[in-house]
Amino acid sequence: MCGILVYNENYLPLTKLEHRGITTSYEQKEDWILEHRLLPIQTKDQEGVQPIELKGNRSLLFNGEIFNFYKFGEYTDDTSYLGSFFNNLEWKKNLNEINRWCGFWSIVIYEEGGFTAFTDPLGKKQLYYNKYMISSEIKPLLGDNPLRRIPNFLRPSNNTPFMGVSRIKPNRIYRLQPHSEKRFFDVYITGMKYYDMYRENNSGDLYSRMQKSVKDRLVNRRDGITMFVSGGLDSTIILH
Repeated sequence: MCGILVYNENYLPLTKLEHRGITTSYEQKEDWILEHRLLPIQTKDQEGVQPIELKGNRSLLFNGEIFNFYKFGEYTDDTSYLGSFFNNLEWKKNLNEINRWCGFWSIVIYEEGGFTAFTDPLGKKQLYYNKYMISSEIKPLLGDNPLRRIPNFLRPSNNTPFMGVSRIKPNRIYRLQPHSEKRFFDVYITGMKYYDMYRENNSGDLYSRMQKSVKDRLVNRRDGITMFVSGGLDSTIILH
């Protein structure tokens, strides 16, 4: 499951994401804390620890899973692949490779003194933000203002029912740039759509595409054992 939490050191979240994994790691970039909660699936030991250091004083936070990472080179897991991909300072010029990812993801990159963020095209892995934080969940963003905790269903703001909390829309690359006071964000949507579901190499009948998708999800480089189970206590017991 994992979790991403970025916050200004002057605005500490009242709640964090301890329930989203088994280890927490973080680093500080200027006035901002980049925190990651890890639940290892394809990784072991310290392989999936984040933030991932990148060239040019940049850092990567990743939540999700890229099932077909092994098709892009000799990588042991998806985090090592992503570290290599985003090490390129001009990664935005290679959006066609992101177009080939199979999986779901939310990604936050500290670069150029601010943050670049996007999620998978269907928004299975969400990212939320307010003026002071970015998070995998809404709860850390609500703060101690009781009004923010009251759902505002009649006037939803930026795709969430909570005042002052916005959701990053799927298939859009966002730029969250710290204000000159460095205490809150100015948010820009680049308008860059990185995913094209009608691209030529996505053609073919539905059955063959479903077979390919399931085959990608069966890959397990950690222990060679893969199991598909439905949600709930019964499948948890079976897996154990």
